Amino acid sequence: MKKAFTKYFFYFLNVALFVALIFYASKYYSTIVYALQNANLNYLAYAFGLFLIIVTICAFKWSILIKIFNREVSFSDLFIIYFISNMYKYIPPKGMNYVMKYKLCSDYYKHLDGKISSMFAESFAELLTACLFAVTFLLFLIDYGVWVQVLGFVALITMVSFLIYPKIFYFVPIKAIKKLILQFSRIRKTKTFYYSFFLNMILAILHGFAFYFILFAFDVNLGILLPVVLFYASQFFVFVTLSPAGLGVRDITLVGALVFFSVDPALAITVSLMHRVLMLSSELVVGLPSLVYKKLVVDPSARKDIKGSS
Repeated sequence: MKKAFTKYFFYFLNVALFVALIFYASKYYSTIVYALQNANLNYLAYAFGLFLIIVTICAFKWSILIKIFNREVSFSDLFIIYFISNMYKYIPPKGMNYVMKYKLCSDYYKHLDGKISSMFAESFAELLTACLFAVTFLLFLIDYGVWVQVLGFVALITMVSFLIYPKIFYFVPIKAIKKLILQFSRIRKTKTFYYSFFLNMILAILHGFAFYFILFAFDVNLGILLPVVLFYASQFFVFVTLSPAGLGVRDITLVGALVFFSVDPALAITVSLMHRVLMLSSELVVGLPSLVYKKLVVDPSARKDIKGSS
């Protein structure tokens, strides 16, 4: 009972935060409706197009990481696996998308090395990128006090230390974690890992531009740089709070940050919720057809047998 409570607690806490935001938004119902009616649909279309590009790059980024261990694996198979599993990040408990990614890999291939390690490397690169933007946000765009800045630096230094020498954390007395550290040590020595980190920086910029277009659709102009830094800095809070798909935490963080930069609360809520709708829609647009394809075309009894490169 206690284990089940812990497993689902953070998920339902984040759902509660999102529901609370919706209830709070009802306070500005007429203003939000007016903003939606007068939104520039062209800019919203640009943002949606960027989200489609973003989810495709994310699939490619994970695919090149797992191909470190399995050179013969098909990109098309990996893209389908990613698109399907990506939809499960909204389903409890937290991390269900990773569970589904692991299961789908097993459905497609009899032997596939580095399933967990590739997901860990993917998440680590995302967290490091988010931390870089969060520290930039804390140091140059806002003053939260010296202790918050110090904590940001400590988090950044810890991750960079792990990147440079992962075995520094080999003292952890858990066999599975030690194996993970060893495999990550192998991943970080490849050019592919740094390509994936570079792709994360590209993704951060694309996310920022998508956020910029949504802001512009509602006549909110904060320039280009601030939306880029602001969005990916919010991603750091998503990681820290274990928020599934950033539900609740990212939405409220974006609203709070926009209000801090003098955006009307009703517009801030509208922008945040529109961002959520467009991002989810883009994931469904690629995820649902992939799921249908797997159900209709892929034979689960005919798993492919490949030779890992390890």
